[in-house]
Amino acid sequence: RTIITTESSVYGVSRYGMGKYGGTTLCKEIWEKLDKKNGKKPNNSKDALIAETAIINRYVLITHDSDLLEVTKEYGDVMCLEDLVQKITATA
Repeated sequence: RTIITTESSVYGVSRYGMGKYGGTTLCKEIWEKLDKKNGKKPNNSKDALIAETAIINRYVLITHDSDLLEVTKEYGDVMCLEDLVQKITATA
C-alpha cells in the first residue's frame, strides 16, 4: 500500500504529517473555484487537496464529481470514470 502525502495542508482537514506545509497556491485556487461553483461545501477543501496532489505529481485525476471535473480540467489530466472506461475499451 502506497501512501501519498498531499502537496498542501488544510487546518482541520489534513492529518499531521500527511500533508506538506507551505505548499503551493494551487489548492487554494481550486478550493475557491469550487466554493464559487457549488457553494461552500465542507468537502471542497478535501477535493482541492486531492486534485492539487494529482496535478502536481502528474497523476490522472479520475472523478465522478462534475464540479471538480470542470474546475480542474484546465490544470492537467482529469477525466470522469466513463471516459476512463471508454479509453480502456477503445484500446482493448
